[in-house]
Amino acid sequence: MLAVDGEKLFATPAFEFFLKNREFKPDSPEMGLLIENFVALDDDDIMVSAKTWTKHPDKILSLL
Repeated sequence: MLAVDGEKLFATPAFEFFLKNREFKPDSPEMGLLIENFVALDDDDIMVSAKTWTKHPDKILSLL
């Protein structure tokens, strides 16, 4: 859990939101942010991040 532990990983803002925030309750005030970031997220966010992570020093992340 590199992102949760504070490791700076390349990610678009929408993707970074999900990397850093792991738990959401249906009645939480963050639900608006969750929906906003979910709608902004697409395949390109994931692919660009994964492509960049291949050069990351963390062995597991770079192999993904």
